[in-house]
Amino acid sequence: MEEMKNTSPRLTDETTMWKAWMGFNASHSAGAIFLGLVNIILAVEYFYVIENSFFLSLLTILTAFFYLWLGKKYWFSIPFTGIFIAVCCFIASPLVAFLT
Repeated sequence: MEEMKNTSPRLTDETTMWKAWMGFNASHSAGAIFLGLVNIILAVEYFYVIENSFFLSLLTILTAFFYLWLGKKYWFSIPFTGIFIAVCCFIASPLVAFLT
C-alpha cells in the first residue's frame, strides 16, 4: 500500500497508483450499482420500456457480461457469483417477456 501511495503511473505525475486504484474501484462499483438500480426501477415501474426495447436489453446484457468477465478475471468468487446471477436474470427477462 505504501509503495502504491508513492508511485505514479508513467502517464502522469498528477496521481499515484493508490489514488488511481481507488478511483478505478469506485468507478466500477458505481457503474455496477447504477446498472442494477436502473434495471430494478425500470422493471418495477416501467417494465414496458424493457419489454419493448431490444437495444436496451442487449446493452444491459452486454454490460453485465463485461462485469462478469471483470469479476472472473480480477475479483473473487462472491462478486462473481452475484454478477453471474444478475446476468442470468438479465438474459431470462427478455426471454420471459417474449414468451408470454
